[in-house]
Amino acid sequence: MEKVEVQFLGTGDAFGSGGRLQACIFVQTGDFRFLLDCGASALVGMKRFGVDPSGIELVLLSHLHG
Repeated sequence: MEKVEVQFLGTGDAFGSGGRLQACIFVQTGDFRFLLDCGASALVGMKRFGVDPSGIELVLLSHLHG
């Protein structure tokens, strides 16, 4: 069974209140990499944590404005 890595790139609300980036979760298992939700500050979070945007294969949205 492959290891699954989960990294929270942002945990804030829709407005990034309190200086937190908007919700964005990065998941990697083997060579497969995807995002769960992807707020407007997702690229900032990806840069902050060294996640290469070109390696993302899928974006899953949990709700309309995700």
